[in-house]
Amino acid sequence: MNANPLLARGRRLLMALCCAASPIACSTSVPNRNPTGEVFPSIVGLVPGGGSVEIPAEYSGTPVVLLVGLSEDCQFDLDRWVVGLGQLGLDAPILELPLDSDLVPSRDSRWIQGSPSIQTLEGVVASRITLSRADQSAVFQLTGNQEDQLLRVVVLDGQGRIAWFGDRGFSPSNAMAVQAAIVQSDPTFAAGVSKSSSDSSSESPVEHEPHGELVGKPFPLVTGTSLADETIEIPTAFAGEPVILLIGYDQEAQFDIDRWVLGLVTEGVDVRLVELPTIPGMFAKLASGWIDSGMRSGIPREDWASVVTLYGGAADPVVELTGRERGERSRVLLLDGDGQIAWFDDEGFEDGKPAALTRAVDHLSAR
Repeated sequence: MNANPLLARGRRLLMALCCAASPIACSTSVPNRNPTGEVFPSIVGLVPGGGSVEIPAEYSGTPVVLLVGLSEDCQFDLDRWVVGLGQLGLDAPILELPLDSDLVPSRDSRWIQGSPSIQTLEGVVASRITLSRADQSAVFQLTGNQEDQLLRVVVLDGQGRIAWFGDRGFSPSNAMAVQAAIVQSDPTFAAGVSKSSSDSSSESPVEHEPHGELVGKPFPLVTGTSLADETIEIPTAFAGEPVILLIGYDQEAQFDIDRWVLGLVTEGVDVRLVELPTIPGMFAKLASGWIDSGMRSGIPREDWASVVTLYGGAADPVVELTGRERGERSRVLLLDGDGQIAWFDDEGFEDGKPAALTRAVDHLSAR
C-alpha cells in the first residue's frame, strides 16, 4: 500500500483590508524571494514589559525561529505554526515579528481560546518583538511581501545565517523541516526532540477505544470536489483500501486536524489521509468558489487532490452521521476497503490517539 498522507492544508477566509491595515507591508511591493543561506539583517526590537533585543546578535550560538507576519490575514497561519511547533516539542526560542499592529499574540488568539484541545500548548512562544518601521522594512526587503496572508518562517542557525525559510503556509512537513533545520544547526537539540517523542512511549500507553456507535456503519455516499477540481465520490473513490477521513466543520477544527496529521505522520501510518472541509447550507454552496480559492492560497499544489470539499446538500449526510456540535473538534474516521467505518473519534486530539488509529490501520491491512 502506498502512503499518501495529507501533509499540508490550510483554511482561511480572505480579508479585503490588507493594505489599509498594513501600510508597511503593502505600501511598497517587493517580490517574494527565498533568502536561505543569507545573513539576517541586524534589527532591534522591543520586548513585552520593556527592554529591547538585538536580532540575530542576541541569539549568537543558538538556533532561533522567527515568525514574521506581514498582515492581519496571516493570523490564522501564525497560530497554526505555533500549535504545530508546540506539538513537536521544539525547544528552540520562537519569536513573533508582527509587521502589522493588528496581529495579536498567538497565545491570546481567538482560535486557540476556542479550542480546548489546544490549551496545553499556550505560551510556547518565547516573545513577541515590536520593530521600528525601518527594521520592518529591512525584514520584508529580505523576504518579499507579496501573498501576505502567509507567514514567513525563518530559522537562524546561531551564526545569524538563514538555515531554513518558508513562505507557503503551515504544513506538518514544513514544521518537521523546521525541526530538522534546528537539529542540523545545533545537534544538541536532538536530545530534546528525542526526549519529547519518547515521553509518551516511556509511560504505560493509554488505550483509546473508538466510539462504538458509528463503528460498523457504512459511510454515506457523497460527492465532493477536490481543490484540484476533480469530482470525488466518497467512499467509492477509495474502494479496496483503507482511508482516513479528517472532517472539519469549523475553521477552528484546522488546529485539531493539524495535530492529528502530525501525530499520524510521526507514527508512520501507511494509509491515505483525506481532509473533508464540510460546510452545509445554501450560503456555503454559493460561496464555495471564494472559500476554495482561499484554501488553495495556503496549500501546496501537490496536496490539492487530498482536500475534498463538501458544500450545501452534499455536506448534509455527513453532518447527519457524525453531528457537528463542538465544531472546533475534527471528526476522524477510518474506513475499510468496503466503505465501512472501522474507527471514529470526535473528542479532539490527545497523545496516544494517533498510535491507536495506526494500530487499527495495521489490523485492517493484515486482514
